[in-house]
Amino acid sequence: MHIGGEVLNTYFENRTFSVSASKNKELEEEITDKLGVEFEKKYPRICPDFVQRIYK
Repeated sequence: MHIGGEVLNTYFENRTFSVSASKNKELEEEITDKLGVEFEKKYPRICPDFVQRIYK
């Protein structure tokens, strides 16, 4: 997935999700942590600030 100048590779297998970022390695952990929290909710929500950080 290309978002701005960042390339995110996502992997789904069985019950496992992983992500790798080409430029900002901190995003990898933030994405998986955020999704883990949000998908436990009845109505998951992704913050628009997150998308802006990817475009940096």
